[in-house]
Amino acid sequence: MGRPVDDYFEGFAAAGNFDHYAEAWSQIQGTASLNTPGYVTMTLRQPYGVVAAIIPWNVPVLFFSSKTAPALIAGNTVVLKTSEKAPLAAAKVAELVHKAGFPPGVFNIIHGHGLPSGAALAAHIDVRALSFTGSGRTGRLIQETAAKTNLKKVILELGGKSPVIVFEDADLELAVKDTMRSVQFNSGQVCMANS
Repeated sequence: MGRPVDDYFEGFAAAGNFDHYAEAWSQIQGTASLNTPGYVTMTLRQPYGVVAAIIPWNVPVLFFSSKTAPALIAGNTVVLKTSEKAPLAAAKVAELVHKAGFPPGVFNIIHGHGLPSGAALAAHIDVRALSFTGSGRTGRLIQETAAKTNLKKVILELGGKSPVIVFEDADLELAVKDTMRSVQFNSGQVCMANS
């Protein structure tokens, strides 16, 4: 993507995601309510079961961790589909997953194009939740497919436009520098880059 190696932070950020969620497991709790007089209402948090994650090509290791770590720590199994444009980062992490000793079937990584791989995850009846980062068009297709099958929970992070607002009291030189960095970072291949 044209980014210098010394500007690569995703490995550290990904490790931080796994560290954070590894420590957060004890906070996954149910809740109790006394809304009905004479009754205690309890909500139990249970894993979905199979969670699918479809990640984009532009920062694959970071998306890999931000989608899989919370799903795994909540007791789900994961099927992660990489972008067909950037499968090698996830393939390397898959080696580490295997080396870490995850039981077979708990942490699964597949490669391939959206059609058929991503479409199969969106339609699969055993997938109970799906997280996708990518285009609005594909997000729409995923949501439609999920609604037509088992009405799985769908979490979408879709591309968009990000305006820059500079207030009168702002440091103009700093605003120009930060805006320029935002639009040029990662060769401008960031869905929230200033536009």
